[in-house]
Parts: sequence; C-alpha cells; structure tokens
Amino acid sequence: MDVVVDIFNRVNSGGTKLSKGDLALARVCAEWPPAREELRSALGKWARSGFDFSLDWLLRNVNVVVTGKALFSALKDVDTAGFQQGLKQAKKAIDYLLNIVSGRLGLDHERVLGGRYAFPIMSRYVVENGGKLSSAQQRDKLLYWYVHTLLWGAMPVPPNPC
Repeated sequence: MDVVVDIFNRVNSGGTKLSKGDLALARVCAEWPPAREELRSALGKWARSGFDFSLDWLLRNVNVVVTGKALFSALKDVDTAGFQQGLKQAKKAIDYLLNIVSGRLGLDHERVLGGRYAFPIMSRYVVENGGKLSSAQQRDKLLYWYVHTLLWGAMPVPPNPC
C-alpha cells in the first residue's frame, strides 16, 4: 500500500488525476510488476482483431471474475496468485464471449460492438459455468440478455417529470 500511495503522490503532484482503476492497478503492479504488461498483451491481441478495449475495462473484468463485485476497492483483499488466476480466467472468458458475439450476432469489430460494460458480468457468468456455456439454450439466453443491454443503453433518458 505504501508503494501505491507513493505513486499516487508523485502523479498527483503533477496535477494528473488518477482513476480508481489506476490506483487498483498500481497496487497490483506493486505486488506483481509484470501485471501491466500482461494486461496490455491481452488488449493488444483483441485490438489486432478489431476490438479496442481500455486497461480499466479489462481490469474491471478481472475484478468481477475474482471478487464478484464491480468496485475496484474489492481487489484490496485479492493476493497476487488470485489476481493472476482471475486474469487468466477473464481472458479466456472474453475470448469465448467475443467469438460468440461475433459468430452469432455478427458484432465482429469495435464499431458495432456495443454493451462493452456487460462483458464483466458475462465473463463472471462464463467462469462460474466452467469456462463455457453448457448448451445452445444457455448461450442464446445470455445473448438475449446481452442484446437487451444494448437496447437499454441506446434508449434516451426520459425527462424528469418533477
């Protein structure tokens, strides 16, 4: 934690505002220095396939897979081995989901992939089901839910009636 605070103080003294994901990643990197490179490697692989995700997005996926929670503060109790295992599981789940979403829905590159923040939930679901979905029915139900997250995100916010 002292290393994280030191990094925060150095960056913040320059006027740069850190996100909670930056702080969580700094803590992880303090215990496992190659973490950032491992994350960037996965992001690079998906970018070469047409999917450009952020470091925060991948970290959120790992966080949800490992802890079941979206807030980065949940990572505070995760040790290095747990994070490494969670990263491995999250990468496999995301690969699996991108293949399903591409193959079944035709969302095969960044410009048409919506609902990227549904992925942490879907990643956790896939991991909890052994790394893959057991049937076409289970897959179709997950895709049905995913499509609804796309539609819900595209809906305009209704005006405040008050």
